[in-house]
Amino acid sequence: MYGQTSSETYEEKLQEAKDDAKTFQGGGRWVTFGIGTGIAAACGWRLVVAIRRRAGRGPGAVAQTGPGQQPGFAPPPGYQPPNGPYRQ
Repeated sequence: MYGQTSSETYEEKLQEAKDDAKTFQGGGRWVTFGIGTGIAAACGWRLVVAIRRRAGRGPGAVAQTGPGQQPGFAPPPGYQPPNGPYRQ
């Protein structure tokens, strides 16, 4: 049909489709469910970590801001600004 040719008969294709369905029902369904559950758990954990970091309750890459600092940037330890300490 539409330029596609096959050397298999209808009965062979039908049997192949039935075998594929049995394979999926036998164990493939649980493998798919397990992979999906693992991905969902990893995404959920990543969401929890992101929320905790944003709230400032956990370790994260975003530094707390102080006077004269931009959000997300902090000077390295021991850094002295060229014009003295920060002033408000």
